[in-house]
Amino acid sequence: MSTLLSSLMCYLHDKKMMINHTNFYMGWDSKTACLHENNAGSLIDLVWRFGISPTGSHKFSLVREPKEKFISGHVNQCSELNRCDSCRNTTCTLDKIDRYARDFLRSAQYEGPETYRHHVNAHFFPQNWRCEFGSRFDEYQIIRYHSEKKDELKRDLRRVFQLSKVPEGTIQFLLAKLDEGRGMHSTVGNSKTAKIDDDLLANPRQLRKLVSIFYFDYLIFQYALPKLTHLVNTNEFLAQ
Repeated sequence: MSTLLSSLMCYLHDKKMMINHTNFYMGWDSKTACLHENNAGSLIDLVWRFGISPTGSHKFSLVREPKEKFISGHVNQCSELNRCDSCRNTTCTLDKIDRYARDFLRSAQYEGPETYRHHVNAHFFPQNWRCEFGSRFDEYQIIRYHSEKKDELKRDLRRVFQLSKVPEGTIQFLLAKLDEGRGMHSTVGNSKTAKIDDDLLANPRQLRKLVSIFYFDYLIFQYALPKLTHLVNTNEFLAQ
């Protein structure tokens, strides 16, 4: 979804650049059509680079259920692409995220350290650490993205585009892109995701680790915690 959203924003920024570059599902990293043209590393960068006032703009953010987001990232980035410092199983990946997150918090530097730029951190750190939510959360419209609920996503994006006074014809064109396919990094329908989901719910130690890492994502973005009734031994989970 991040790939598609980048393409949608690129189209609004420079229609010709997006159309001539690639299809909407193939632009990521260095292949992004509007790379360095319409993106910024922080809200203050918007002021410096584009003259956009953080207080006068409409801000929205897509978030995803933490367990679903973790599993999707693990399957694609760790299991299939082997880009998680050699971690290929969920135990290793969760332990690495936990260690890197603690290292990052100890650094107390949110933009400078190399640990923040690490590939694992970029894909797996808690979502509430992004977008300057710590000081500007109330300014955002939060869209709770779910891979199987496209109609809800279309409804929410339509509201965002309408608030930004995007022409109706353009809105219809952009929303239609949601039905044209999925990016190469998508894990929807991948048999591995269902198995890992079942394995996590049946493993008290791993589930506890996942919840401890992403607890505030569950709390802040109002997602229900994983159901403990799925565990083989709920008392073991609570005792950890």
